[in-house]
Amino acid sequence: MLNYWLLGRTVMAFKTWTALACLVLSVSSTAIASDNCGSLDRAANAIRLAQILYPDLKGREFSLQFSEGTGGPLSGPTDVGSFLIAIDRPQWHSPKQSDGQPNTGAQSSENKNSEIELPLYLQFGFIGGAVLGRSEAVIGRKLTCRPLNFSNTRGSKQIHEAWDAINAHPEWTDEQDLEAARKMGMRFGPEKKADLLRILPLKELSHIYGPLQITQATFKVAGLKEPETSFADLHWFITAKRLGSQKILQIMVEPFHGQIIAISQ
Repeated sequence: MLNYWLLGRTVMAFKTWTALACLVLSVSSTAIASDNCGSLDRAANAIRLAQILYPDLKGREFSLQFSEGTGGPLSGPTDVGSFLIAIDRPQWHSPKQSDGQPNTGAQSSENKNSEIELPLYLQFGFIGGAVLGRSEAVIGRKLTCRPLNFSNTRGSKQIHEAWDAINAHPEWTDEQDLEAARKMGMRFGPEKKADLLRILPLKELSHIYGPLQITQATFKVAGLKEPETSFADLHWFITAKRLGSQKILQIMVEPFHGQIIAISQ
C-alpha cells in the first residue's frame, strides 16, 4: 500500500542544492535503465517526473528552491538522495509589468493556465535502503535513478474545503459526502473511474518506471467517521504493475483535477 502518506486533515510533507537553480538540465526522452547514476541524473529524473505530472509547468518561468530531505532550509545543500523542490511565482517581472502596464507578447504565456495553485512543494525520494557492513553498521545507502517516492505536499484549496465540509458532518452517508464534494467541483468521483484512467499519464510514467499496466483502482471517500476527527479522504488509489517484473507502482490521485499527488514504488 501507499502507507497513506497524505491521508488526514492536511497533505503530509515528504521534505539539489542552490546551484541547480542556475543549471539547464537536458533530460533524455528515454528512461535511465540502470541504477548506476549520480546526483545530476537523479535531479534530472525528478524534474522530468514533475514535467510529466504537471505538463502546464512546461515553457513557463518560476522561482525554484531546493531543500534536503523532508525539511530543512530551502535552497540548502543536498546530495539528491531525498529532496524537495518548491515551485513558486517568478521573481523577475518585465518593466511593463512592474509599471502596472498589461503584459503582452512572450510574457503573456507565463500567465496561461493560471489555475495552477502556487507554491507547489514536490518531494522526491531515491533511497532504497541502507548498505550494512560486517558489523551491521551502516556504511552506505542504496540510491536508485528513478524516484521511489514522490508526493505533492500541498493539497488543493478545493479538497481542503471539501474535507472541512465533510468532517463537520460525521452523520452523513458516503453518498452525501460525495454530493458535497461534487458541489465543490469534484470531477472524478467513483462513478468516473474510466474518465480518470483515460487521463492518467501512464505512457509518460512508463518512460521512467518501465512499461506499466493498471491492475486496480479504488476510490476512498472517508475513514472511520467520528465527531471532531479528520476522517475525510477523497482520493483514488491506483496500483500499476511493471510488466516483466514483480514490481508495482502505487499511485494516489486527487479527484478534483485528476492530479497525481503521490507515487510509491
